[in-house]
Amino acid sequence: MSAGGRADWQKLRERRDHRHILAVPPVAFLSGRFRSVGFSEQGYQNDSGQTDGACRLGEQGAIETVDFRVAAGMMGLWNVADCTAASLPLAPQLPPFTARPVMLFHRATRQVICLSITLVGLSTALIGSPVAEAIEPESPNGRPKLQYRRWSGALNVPDPVAISVADNGDVYVTQTQRRKIQDLDIRANSQWIPDDVGFTNVDEKRAFYHRVLAIGGDQVEAAKHVEDHNADGQLDWRDLTVISEKIHRLVDSDGDGTADKINLFADDFKTEVTGIAAGVMHWDDSVWATIAPDVWKLTDTTGDGHADRREIAATGFGLHIAYAGHDMHGLTIGPDGKVYWSIGDKGIAVTTDDGRRFHYPNQGGVMRCNLDGSDFEVFAHGLRNVQEFAFDRYGNLFGVDNDADMPGERERFVWIVDQMDAGWRCNYQYRGDQYNPWTDENLWQVAGKDHAAYLIPPISNYVDGPAGFKFNPGAALSSAYKDFFFLTSAPNGFQYAFRTERSGDSFRMVDAHSIGSGDPIVGLAFGPDGGLYGADWGGGYPLTQTGSVIRIDVPEETLSPQDRENRRSVVHWLSQRWSEQSDDVLSELLSHVDQRVRLRAQFALASNQRTDTLLAVLSNDQSDQLARVHGVWGLGQIARSGAVAADVLVPFLKDDDPIIRSVTAKTLGEIDGADAGTFVPLLADLDLHVRIHAGLALGRRPTNTATEPLLKLAETLPRDQYYLRHAVVTALAACATPQQLTGHVDSPSDQARICAVLALRRQADRSVVAFLDDNSDWVATEAARAIHDDLSLPDAMDDLAAVLDQDRSRPPAMTLRAINANFRLGTEASSQRLLRFIADPSKPLPMRLAACEALGQWTDPPLLDRVDGRRRDLSKDRGLDRSGASELLTRLVRQSETPLRVAAVKASRQLKISLSSDALIALVRDTRSPERLRIEALDTLASAEGDITRDARDQLFVEFSAAATPPIAASAIRSLAAWNADKAIKVIRQQLSNDAVAVRQACVKSLAKLGTTETDAMLVRLGNQFADGSLHESVHLDVYQALQSRSDHSTAIRDSLSRIESTPRFVEITAAKFREFAMCREGGDPARGEVIFRTDLRVQCSRCHRIGKRGSDIGPELTRIAKQRDADHLLRAIVYPSADIEPKYNAQTLLLADGNVIQGVIKSEDDTTTVLINSEGKEVEIPTDEIDDIAKTKVSLMPDMTAVLSPAEVRDLVAFLRTLR
Repeated sequence: MSAGGRADWQKLRERRDHRHILAVPPVAFLSGRFRSVGFSEQGYQNDSGQTDGACRLGEQGAIETVDFRVAAGMMGLWNVADCTAASLPLAPQLPPFTARPVMLFHRATRQVICLSITLVGLSTALIGSPVAEAIEPESPNGRPKLQYRRWSGALNVPDPVAISVADNGDVYVTQTQRRKIQDLDIRANSQWIPDDVGFTNVDEKRAFYHRVLAIGGDQVEAAKHVEDHNADGQLDWRDLTVISEKIHRLVDSDGDGTADKINLFADDFKTEVTGIAAGVMHWDDSVWATIAPDVWKLTDTTGDGHADRREIAATGFGLHIAYAGHDMHGLTIGPDGKVYWSIGDKGIAVTTDDGRRFHYPNQGGVMRCNLDGSDFEVFAHGLRNVQEFAFDRYGNLFGVDNDADMPGERERFVWIVDQMDAGWRCNYQYRGDQYNPWTDENLWQVAGKDHAAYLIPPISNYVDGPAGFKFNPGAALSSAYKDFFFLTSAPNGFQYAFRTERSGDSFRMVDAHSIGSGDPIVGLAFGPDGGLYGADWGGGYPLTQTGSVIRIDVPEETLSPQDRENRRSVVHWLSQRWSEQSDDVLSELLSHVDQRVRLRAQFALASNQRTDTLLAVLSNDQSDQLARVHGVWGLGQIARSGAVAADVLVPFLKDDDPIIRSVTAKTLGEIDGADAGTFVPLLADLDLHVRIHAGLALGRRPTNTATEPLLKLAETLPRDQYYLRHAVVTALAACATPQQLTGHVDSPSDQARICAVLALRRQADRSVVAFLDDNSDWVATEAARAIHDDLSLPDAMDDLAAVLDQDRSRPPAMTLRAINANFRLGTEASSQRLLRFIADPSKPLPMRLAACEALGQWTDPPLLDRVDGRRRDLSKDRGLDRSGASELLTRLVRQSETPLRVAAVKASRQLKISLSSDALIALVRDTRSPERLRIEALDTLASAEGDITRDARDQLFVEFSAAATPPIAASAIRSLAAWNADKAIKVIRQQLSNDAVAVRQACVKSLAKLGTTETDAMLVRLGNQFADGSLHESVHLDVYQALQSRSDHSTAIRDSLSRIESTPRFVEITAAKFREFAMCREGGDPARGEVIFRTDLRVQCSRCHRIGKRGSDIGPELTRIAKQRDADHLLRAIVYPSADIEPKYNAQTLLLADGNVIQGVIKSEDDTTTVLINSEGKEVEIPTDEIDDIAKTKVSLMPDMTAVLSPAEVRDLVAFLRTLR
């Protein structure tokens, strides 16, 4: 080691297990060469000058191979582990000089050296890590403690997402490299939201990229969205085709319980519309992977560990840009032998080879197909982002759906059944403070009275950030965890377990508890050895090129003899060739304790078409119940292949065991040729789950004779039997005619009528209009949803629009859709209906306001629907009763309540309808009127010719520019500048010295827009005042930006800018990275700042900070922050959050005994538990005795607001914070 480097080593402390932490200064890596502290291009140089280790660079500066073997004296036992051949690719989103830790582990003395390596312009990576020790969370309810161990050992598993364990114990892990870099996130490209919501297939998304990121296109605009990843000097859509997703294979070749080899199994997934590799499953001799827009089947035919045969089993997924992470996940084999997987709300638009179309463009869902890709279908839809799901031992499918991060909303535990709609649409995500059905109609909640009926509500709400989700197959962990589901809550590092029990027509969650914390595990998979394996992301959301595979298990000494035998049996059977097993052996294995073995035996018997063997098991009442269940599934597989008739299963619809009846009904319903009549008697079965599957079977095998029994069942349904109602509706939609359904419009049963409405919605039949007059608001509102929402029923829109003429008051959900129906029709008659509704004082004021707002947008309709946010593309060639609108709006301005007066003035301005100038002038002059009304009136005067001459209007603007109310004066100045430049310049000369900040800022901005020689000269004088320090700070930002906007038009302006930028203060702030943001200390609008603080989705201030009783305690409370901190401090806290960190909120880096490093703010700590708040605002509990060292860091958890807010917005935010006293 060099002398300079050696001098900077500092021993921090001796750990309790005799390992040592040593810190060294950052090591820079430049142009492919190590420099400083004893590193060279060839490797690490030890104290005796020997080189031991190497680092090679691959394409694009990637660190391709790392193999440090660092000598400790002459022992030669230091290493960063066997990480050779691990590819650590470029991560372009990481800024230069990004430090990452490297931990060197001494195998003999168990010493650890931590180095911080900084790579200049290149990616960095944690090169290996010591083998983890066990983390033992408290044992709940007497169950064995679970131990967490880093199964990947010292191997680096970069940015892992999904995981699958093969029958031989090999582990397959997906790596994402494209997330937010080339698979873009709409939150960073919010101007694309209207386009993105409107995409209906993947080709439209591709065409959009080719248009907005065109080759040879606007480079300034393209730079907002992509980097030059292909290094061709151009920014365009081709830069989205450089970085590939990857699949790695990890192997424990020496059988010591820790992986020692990692190799790249497959890559080259990198088109401009490619998503992330979010799902993987090893099955038989292939690896399945979900990488939108495709589902891949990858096979290694040569045995070299690399996939050489690549097939696309299905395509047409991920047609939206949407949120990062809302990709395809959850690959699993169902009990029917089909492949199942999920997708988030990036959408589904699939057309199969036989022409069947599955079109759910704004929804997530669960899909399935056969192993050869045939018989594709969407199994369930309306989900937001169920990342993984799992079948229980009876074939019931469960998952936990992620929430939309909206106030008060929570994740949802759902039983996923055939043809269900869970209610979510991606267009709900972007409603902001506008009406949002998801929250305003409580669609996300566990159902209550009059809950929307078209969707199946969740069983319950559950924990944040659900990701990995698996069911204990039987022999895993221990018998104490039999029938438990396991869930990871990523990235907050919690893991949970729970069971389910039947409850009525659904299930309930029981025995829910946390099983561990600390590891941010994403995907889960059970291994043949009984362990639960997890893909450990490493923490946070950004890519870090680090990660590991965690193995979770009970301590071996707690296993009972039976548990041990069960594990040995699973390992044995999963290693066998199933095609070589006898029928007797396979038959016996149908009752094996482990689901994986049972399924393999079932599939083997089905593949060999052993109908008699399966039938013998099923027919024997003494057979194990699960063996009989698998017998049904196996016979169903054979029947679907056409090798046996469906009738073979019919007798078991009358079995004494309701489980057998239920499974048989479900299986028969999916077999072509099954007699639909056999399901009708089951609608009266004593078991509700049998009824559900009979109804769903009738949805697939319809018969009109089932209609009356179904409607009779509907009449007796309790409101809380949502799954049974779904089954009835599914069957009615397939079995009943529209005439039969509308024949029950007068049924005394609300449930019968609601079922008829829902069935008509699925049939997309306009007959549903008959229920718009229903006496039940619940039923009538559901009819309105059926007509209005999603793809809508255009030929029923007139009927929905006519609801506004009803005498009775309807719920907002229905009334708003009726208002919008008139808006969407856009005819003169519909405008007249809207006018009548607005004029009616008996109607609720909020609805009248909504109608007036719709009227204002009549001639310029927004791209996104006013109620549900779906892209509509309404014509602008619309009919409008302008005379009636003018008459009504004039009357409202004079006589109505203040909110309606404001809405009327605004609508008249939007429609270019001339209100009486005298009335508008009187409103502006009336100092008793609300300010917003006076401003609307003034803006309306400025926007239309009306009954006032131009000179008279200009004179009014001159008058109002001197108004005592600054917003009125500022608005008048802006309007005058638009109409009369000469008069505006005179007024601006006078008002530039106005005491009101808003007025001075309006003057400066107007100068820039006027753009004359005279106004440029005025700007130069202001710039010179800025430079010499005589200009008030409240307009610094405005003057600087105005000069920048005019810099191409005048040498004098450029000189003025140069003077400003050469002042010591500006040089100082530029060096400090503040630039324009340093001019945001004074001059902001507190009201606008409060809106940013409370509602802006880009910054989400209230997610971490509390003001009074509103907000969170993750960050400092801000209730009286202006008394405690000056403007400089508040500004630094926003634009440079790490500059001044209160000790209480100083981020800490915790080094755990297992080698993991966790960063966050310590919320509380005692002798047993330390609670950390991570950068996502999630609490992470860590056993205190597992913490080996704590180091403070000078990096705030708060993100840099300058990345998302403009300087003007930052200035407003500072102004708001300064009001908090």
